[in-house]
Amino acid sequence: MTTAKDLLSLPSLSHMKLIGGAAGLSRTVTWPYVILCPPIGEWVSGGEFLIYYGANAVVEKVELAQLIRDAAQNDAAGILFLVGHHYILEENLDDEIRQLADELKLPVFSHTSLAYVNSITKDIINLIQDREKDAAIANSFWYSLFFQNTNVDDIATLNQALFLGYLPSYNYCVYIFEMMNASAYFQKLEAMHGPSFTETSSEFFRMLATKLSYITQKETGSTWHVARNSANVFVLPIIPTHRSNQLIVSLNH
Repeated sequence: MTTAKDLLSLPSLSHMKLIGGAAGLSRTVTWPYVILCPPIGEWVSGGEFLIYYGANAVVEKVELAQLIRDAAQNDAAGILFLVGHHYILEENLDDEIRQLADELKLPVFSHTSLAYVNSITKDIINLIQDREKDAAIANSFWYSLFFQNTNVDDIATLNQALFLGYLPSYNYCVYIFEMMNASAYFQKLEAMHGPSFTETSSEFFRMLATKLSYITQKETGSTWHVARNSANVFVLPIIPTHRSNQLIVSLNH
């Protein structure tokens, strides 16, 4: 998973300045999106890191504020304004804009050059893809560990765990989130909404896993996750207690 905070480490964004919205730096970035012209509601579905430079027209502060509101409403990961030219003026990104970004908890950045737009989008895409590959490797490892006959005493297993970031000096706890009556729940949804109801159980569990992973990543800074059917297993670097060995989420509908 890539967050807005992770983008600060990219070479092409080394001079990027955070205007406001620091509380939202943990938002997940799914893709960079260069805005040609607002409004954005039709094109943004959540997680996009927006890049805007004015598209050959002077942008007033009220328009910048509305774009920030639209980005937050559509669950964007953040927005980068390219300033220093006559389309977006740096002085318009003032305390009023900062307060709006803080209020909406949406990271708002500025950058002073248009020359690196292609480099910025390329670096963000590469980072997202690299993180996805790492996540796939980790998912395969933990899936084999929990659900297949993997020898936990094998030195190769330990070496792979170390490669993925496991630290022997840490205490870890395994949390299991499971819907006990998933089938009945979706049968009721179909009865309520009819055959046109399109949300499937697999789609629901995918969204649930994404949300749980986001929460645990935000709270602990490091987590591993693997899903199987209705169960979601998380490995967290915290001190376990006798009450935290297993958590069961059940929808009593």
